[in-house]
Amino acid sequence: MRKICLLALFLITSIFTFSLEESNYIVYNVDFKRENVKFYWLNNDGIPFEKIDNLLKLNPNKFKFIMNGGIYNDDFTPEGLYIENGKEFTPINLNDGAGNFYEKPNGVFYFYKNKPFIVTSEKFKSNSKINYALQSGPMLITNGELNPSFTDKSTSKFIRNGVCLTKNNSLIFIVSRNPVTLYEFSAYAKSTQNCYNFLYMDGSLSRAYKYNEMNAPQKKPFVTMIAVEIK
Repeated sequence: MRKICLLALFLITSIFTFSLEESNYIVYNVDFKRENVKFYWLNNDGIPFEKIDNLLKLNPNKFKFIMNGGIYNDDFTPEGLYIENGKEFTPINLNDGAGNFYEKPNGVFYFYKNKPFIVTSEKFKSNSKINYALQSGPMLITNGELNPSFTDKSTSKFIRNGVCLTKNNSLIFIVSRNPVTLYEFSAYAKSTQNCYNFLYMDGSLSRAYKYNEMNAPQKKPFVTMIAVEIK
């Protein structure tokens, strides 16, 4: 009887913990049969959109999901490679430096012939058929392996977002609702979403829009944004 009670307690605790963990994240699985993914930075007048609300004004009914893109410079330009609608705005950055972007390996999330890819920056090869590309970093999961720079001893917690590709090339966007460490963020992506490659976008300012829901009010302007749209 004691063993049965302990087993029941373990199962209840496990379910509660899993539910609590699930509720801490916004997860969006892209359905390419019905949806497209596009990147946004500047409007037709060359002015940055900056806010999710400004992007929604284009057509609020077509957007299924929106989140901030990668890390940016002090002058509010994308840090590293940025391609939108086949046009390269900023080149790839393979330099060393301080901050998350320069934590190696960093990576590139891009679309080649409208198919998604995530590779380390060193392995990225430019091609005229690349529709969209966004460099950020670090890679939190590379070929199924967690980045060893981050451990369960990590203490730095922020709201975070990232881009995941599974081994069968399913594209998943993940945003935390509450502050988490980079280890917690990457461990969640691997254990629950089966992420094979997982690229970090940003922290602190990270926000997402999904079906008229925001994970938190947007307090800071974005540079680039990633959007899922109805075809």
